[in-house]
Amino acid sequence: MKQLFIKFVEPLTKIEFYQNLLANILIIIAYILLGMIVIAISRKVVTKFFKVNEKKKTRYKIKRSETLSTLVQNLISYVVWFIVLTSVLSRFGISVSAILAGAGVVGLAVGFGAQTVVKDIITGNSMSAIMFKLIHQV
Repeated sequence: MKQLFIKFVEPLTKIEFYQNLLANILIIIAYILLGMIVIAISRKVVTKFFKVNEKKKTRYKIKRSETLSTLVQNLISYVVWFIVLTSVLSRFGISVSAILAGAGVVGLAVGFGAQTVVKDIITGNSMSAIMFKLIHQV
């Protein structure tokens, strides 16, 4: 019991432990700040990209571009935060290869499971868009 206690307490008495801990915390803060900066810049770029020629667009196209802008911004945010999270975990010595493999398998499962739903949504949206255009052309 005493050896176990010494094994866990001894590293806490060394200054190198706290130096490594402080270095890791500062690097993690840098990862998080960098992620926030990348997300902020990408939001501005995506918003500016979808606002091009907005005066020439119809109300329907403006709504569609706003939706696509929000979708792309959210996608970029999720990807950036996933990269930050895996970087932080690898900084603490946790193997992220298993997490990446699991995320790939889950992505495939969701993709196959949602295939018919997505197909129905796309078909329904294209049909409603055609009907909308036909109604407003009359």
